[in-house]
Amino acid sequence: MKENTSAGERLDKLKIIETLFDKKKIRILQTLLKHPEKDFYLRELSRMAGVPPATTFRIISLFEKTGLVQTIKVSRIKLYRASENENMRFLAGFLKEEPLVIDTFVEKASKVEGVERIIQHGKSEKNKANILIIGSGVDSEKIKQISAEILERYNFRISSLTLSQEQFEQMRSMGLYSGIKKTLYDALRSQK
Repeated sequence: MKENTSAGERLDKLKIIETLFDKKKIRILQTLLKHPEKDFYLRELSRMAGVPPATTFRIISLFEKTGLVQTIKVSRIKLYRASENENMRFLAGFLKEEPLVIDTFVEKASKVEGVERIIQHGKSEKNKANILIIGSGVDSEKIKQISAEILERYNFRISSLTLSQEQFEQMRSMGLYSGIKKTLYDALRSQK
């Protein structure tokens, strides 16, 4: 079943919202929406949203006045949480972050037997990305099936190439995989 909006359209809508509104306000709202049951200390919310504490305080004060944030006082300490009201639910529809399409691919592909590393080669574009699957005995058909599901569901094309570690090292030494590379999954690191 195809989703009503593609991942590219969703990102475009978020960019429109970001151009209309202060990005710092949006990051604070998104942080609150990611953790709707959590009570935040001001500095904790500031750190998680990546917004300076003084700016976070100013924004939270504004959100309190508009009813988007609840303040819980415990002794002399104030905690903040997303309000459960119609306005916040409305904003959640626009701002709630969904997993990126590539993250969804990596989550599924990393479970295929034999996959040791997943590397993005080059930058991802609006509707496509180039991915290297490195491992031994990897079922390329399963990887193609995952790519097809991503294309059908999100209208996002993943072009993948499955290589053994030795093949990857040989191609890299020949300069075939120079440029931008980003490791998305490493089985050895995830086991630690």
